Amino acid sequence: MTYGLIIIGGGPAGLSGGMYAARLNLKTLVLAVLPGGLLTNIHDIENWPGEKSISGMDLANNLMEHAKTSGAEIKFEEVTAVEKGKNEAGEAVFKVKTTGGAVYESYSLLFATGGKHRLLNVAGEKEFSGKGVSYCALCDANFYKDKTVLVVGGGDAAAKDAMVLAEKCSKVYMLVRSVLRAEAANIKLLEQNPKIEIIYGTEVAEIMGTGVPSAAGAKVALVRLKSGRELTVDGVFVAIGLDPMNVLAKDLGVKLNDKGEIIVDRASQTNLAGVYAAGDCTDIEIKQAIVGSSQAVMAAFSAYKYIRNLIKIYEK
Repeated sequence: MTYGLIIIGGGPAGLSGGMYAARLNLKTLVLAVLPGGLLTNIHDIENWPGEKSISGMDLANNLMEHAKTSGAEIKFEEVTAVEKGKNEAGEAVFKVKTTGGAVYESYSLLFATGGKHRLLNVAGEKEFSGKGVSYCALCDANFYKDKTVLVVGGGDAAAKDAMVLAEKCSKVYMLVRSVLRAEAANIKLLEQNPKIEIIYGTEVAEIMGTGVPSAAGAKVALVRLKSGRELTVDGVFVAIGLDPMNVLAKDLGVKLNDKGEIIVDRASQTNLAGVYAAGDCTDIEIKQAIVGSSQAVMAAFSAYKYIRNLIKIYEK
């Protein structure tokens, strides 16, 4: 069987694309490692149309159910390779291989592979990862009740992390290298919260702790800043952005920019015919769920038009 569209990635972009492609009557397969992607780490989302406030997990579940009921097939498999080939009918297709040994064929592809958390790359970060250094405030906030923590970053993700942590912690430092880049509404909430102290104009120099990092019981205790100031904290939450996960796309020949992001046009088309991209893996300026979802809808419609033209060619 040859699918009309295979979507690699199960975040908001992948699931939105799956829903819309299925509604266009394309035989659609969504391959996802984690349903919802990084969306599941977000505490409250307040910029999704029609929802004044919804948790990332609830939104992810809603998107997945919508995609399924629309007719998209969802499989939880990791993609290992994508290459061009031909199906049994001799038609040009893309062959998508997964860790389970399966090979799926499709006339078109949508990369919605998202990104991975960017690291500080400072002394102590790796050693104390999971022992006070975290990349998910929603996941780990409960471990820091009535404690003091540091959030590193100046964007919306960092702002939301700081507010989530302030619900549990007694004190939240927020370290901003230059200026806050969060939405105005989020900046206002930060500035109004008495538990949150914003420190501008410096960076983390070193993360230190008690005990041997490789041994049980080790934990973060101190952060030294490049300004020379030292902060006594129980945890460090890193929220400095994402690096796009585009190895599969690059290996296929998809053009990337100097940041490693997939270059797309207004129709979510890449440089390869029949190959589309949406979400955090692309060169779109605003990395938010709502933007990735809209890109994926454009990609689904573009794939529909592409396949419709292919059918005309094959029928000749």
